[in-house]
Amino acid sequence: MAGLKPYLERKLLSHPLVRRVIPYKKEFSIYIVGGTIRDFLLGKSPVDLDIVVKGDGKAFAEKLGKVIPLKKELDEWRVVFKDGFIDVLGIDVPIEEDLKRRDFTINSMAYHLNTGSFFDPMNGIKDLENNTLRVNGEGNIISDPIRILRGLRISSELGLGIEDETMRLFRVHAQKIRNSAGERIHQELVLFFSSDNTGDYIVPEVFDALFPGFMEMERIGGGRHTSVNLLEHSILSLKFLEKCIQEKSPFEGFWKKIDEYIRNKGYLLKIFTLLHDIKKPETFSEDEDGNVHFYGHDELGAQWFYDVGKSLRFSKKEIEYVSRMIKNHMWLHLLSSQPEITERAKRRMIFKLGEDVMGLAIFSYADSMASGGVEVERVVKAGEEVLSYYFTSKREIKKILYGRDIIKEFGLEPGPFIGHLLARVQSAYEDGYVKTKEEAIEYVRKILVEEGIIKGGMKDA
Repeated sequence: MAGLKPYLERKLLSHPLVRRVIPYKKEFSIYIVGGTIRDFLLGKSPVDLDIVVKGDGKAFAEKLGKVIPLKKELDEWRVVFKDGFIDVLGIDVPIEEDLKRRDFTINSMAYHLNTGSFFDPMNGIKDLENNTLRVNGEGNIISDPIRILRGLRISSELGLGIEDETMRLFRVHAQKIRNSAGERIHQELVLFFSSDNTGDYIVPEVFDALFPGFMEMERIGGGRHTSVNLLEHSILSLKFLEKCIQEKSPFEGFWKKIDEYIRNKGYLLKIFTLLHDIKKPETFSEDEDGNVHFYGHDELGAQWFYDVGKSLRFSKKEIEYVSRMIKNHMWLHLLSSQPEITERAKRRMIFKLGEDVMGLAIFSYADSMASGGVEVERVVKAGEEVLSYYFTSKREIKKILYGRDIIKEFGLEPGPFIGHLLARVQSAYEDGYVKTKEEAIEYVRKILVEEGIIKGGMKDA
């Protein structure tokens, strides 16, 4: 530590958030702890500061500014500034005891701002030097199972190897994650899938706890042109997706726009990629000739994520995105098998998916690569055609009606049936059967009469 201490002190004491704390050294015993120390030692400049004080944490936090309660019962508070935030914890035990309660060795170091003393009771520096994630103890996982997800996330962000006993504990206690609040699970999933190399840190037992049925994919083959099973195929698809994003290949020429798309929806695209085939085991069938089929696995997967997403506190928009992508994940594959992709086919895809054709294109490439790469050339060709059409013609593709138009005109309730009507009238518009909004309304009226929903232009009572 002799060589590290001057470096650490120089970095710490010059940081803007630390400077906000220094004036109160005479009143409080202040420790900078946890991930903040880890990041400083890695040469990073953290946007948040973890502080432990002896005694009243709230009293110290109030010195800094307006406090936000994190865990009142534990005397844990947050103060937010324009340039970051400071989390404060008040303790009444020795600092070494507090550090041993923490999750991982690399997060269990502290610097005493008052004396300049450094504390590392769990040998976190050694593990940091060896790029190793090691849990402080089994009880630390049992007391807060969300630490399993946090450990995978930290490892992915920092490129750490997970120590064998730590990995064993992750697997053994994976199901306990479901006892955590959905909001906390969701937050960790978003952070995890926002990192660059998540494919290397997918632990099947952990993700089976979060996404029931995940490990069922292990008993199904991954395709005709590959020797991996479906679970391995799903993880491999994620790895190829991340490689595609990092290398910006294929689909050269479109990456300026795709990068912007990834910044907004990348974490959801990765979740969808990992889960796209999760309902294949339930839909497995074999015909008389020995051909394997998975009829309806896309529709069933989309419905399944609506329920799972809600339980994990995903937002309505997040759920709709993942479900829509699972439902349509075969679309580009199917188009690529056609001798020619018609303009109408491209227009229909763009009308239904909008900017998500970008996500579908790079997913389809990754999925093809994970399936052995036999069909990848034609999939890339189809993706390039659709993307080119989207970026050159998207302004010409407009909706002839919106759901609110149908609901207002016919007094119908919002729901999937409105989407069915919109799809039919849009198709008629693109084929030239209807040309104006008025004609579109009459077209919908005709459908409703034919299906017995209204009579004589009035809603059927």
